[in-house]
Amino acid sequence: ATTIRGSSITMVLIGFEPQSEMGIPRTIIAGTSRIHNGEIILDSAFSKRHKIQLGDKLRIRDTDFLVRGICDKTNATIAQFSFITLSDARDLIGVDGIVSFFLVGFNHGTPGQNAAVLGEKFPNVSVFAKPAFINNNIVELNTGLLPVVRTISIFGTIISAVVITLMMYGSVVE
Repeated sequence: ATTIRGSSITMVLIGFEPQSEMGIPRTIIAGTSRIHNGEIILDSAFSKRHKIQLGDKLRIRDTDFLVRGICDKTNATIAQFSFITLSDARDLIGVDGIVSFFLVGFNHGTPGQNAAVLGEKFPNVSVFAKPAFINNNIVELNTGLLPVVRTISIFGTIISAVVITLMMYGSVVE
């Protein structure tokens, strides 16, 4: 979490190796994707909502991060992703050697074939090809956010119907 203008804001941080091409946000709209320790890339929706610009500093836990990039298309409806170096992410977690996922690219074979090979070589690791990973995230969205939105829509429809009925009744009575 970070504090912006007195409000505590939850952030979703992704740590990546800056020297690698994997994990770097591809749609930088301002600044750079080549960051160093102590620097951060923010999603454009997050930066707009909180009025944060390039060169601003964010304090996350006890560490100041300089905003060096603004990216687009990293918005996950209820959370926007921010990117820091893997080294900084490990320092923030406080435990070295823990990684929640790796993004792996291949020059040959299909994603399904490559995922199967990795799954065989590393049986204690869950390996997903891109389509399966996307599907898993859609399932999470459908079981988390969308039922709440549907419920709100249903209540809105019922309340609208009641209001319209009462307005029509009032018109008839007059």
